[in-house]
Amino acid sequence: MMPTVLILAVLAQGPLAHGPIATSATHEAAALARQYTAAGHWEKVPIRSPTFVWVGIGLVAIGSIAAIVSVTSAQQSDLSAEELNVRINRDLAPCGSDPNQTHLPIADCKPNYPLLWIGVGLQAAGGAMILYGSRPAPMGPSVGFRVRF
Repeated sequence: MMPTVLILAVLAQGPLAHGPIATSATHEAAALARQYTAAGHWEKVPIRSPTFVWVGIGLVAIGSIAAIVSVTSAQQSDLSAEELNVRINRDLAPCGSDPNQTHLPIADCKPNYPLLWIGVGLQAAGGAMILYGSRPAPMGPSVGFRVRF
């Protein structure tokens, strides 16, 4: 709405410089200029919740570590391509075993999917907290209350 009124105010200044439409458009443009003040530099605009931003950064970091660990050191042995009666430590060595320490064949590895999805979930929750907390805070009047016990 505001850009339309401003465009009309600029266009009305030329051919209708002294008519009632120009006066009305000028009056409306001045009212809009008083109503919508510029926020200034982005560093001077407060964010909604710095605590949410920092907690979100922590959750993203923990989730990233969990996701990386799930595909590196916390891998599980994959027995999906083996026969049903094949057992770990009896027929196959666990995933990630040292070939010099065992005489058994080593099982294939697969990511630790529960840990991977926990890590991805923490990353998503942290990203949402960062996005919510970093929004500009409303500058208008607000109502606050405090509950005391």
